[in-house]
Amino acid sequence: MTNDGFTVGLKLWIVFMVAFVLLRYPVVFSIFLGALAGWAGGTVAAYLKQAKPIVQTDRLSQLSGLSKRLTSKLGWRQDAADANAARKEQASDRASRRGWLGRRKPPSFRSRR
Repeated sequence: MTNDGFTVGLKLWIVFMVAFVLLRYPVVFSIFLGALAGWAGGTVAAYLKQAKPIVQTDRLSQLSGLSKRLTSKLGWRQDAADANAARKEQASDRASRRGWLGRRKPPSFRSRR
């Protein structure tokens, strides 16, 4: 069993490393850039060599299924109507704690004593 992506990546690493050294880049920088080019080329070669194509999955359906399982296990509200009702209830609670036009009520003189 040969790993074509690895061998292509190794060959590209050597080729790019030698090319950067010949272009008078520092040796450590040439090794790094060669490794980066080898990794990228090996990844592309491995992707192109696959026997069966990668299947795209519908992420939205996976996430909605996960959210349904979590809400059922944790006992959260599941309906959008229930969620909207809860938001309205929280908003009315916040509004009742504040004064006229959303301003907070100033402290009374009795509370300062």
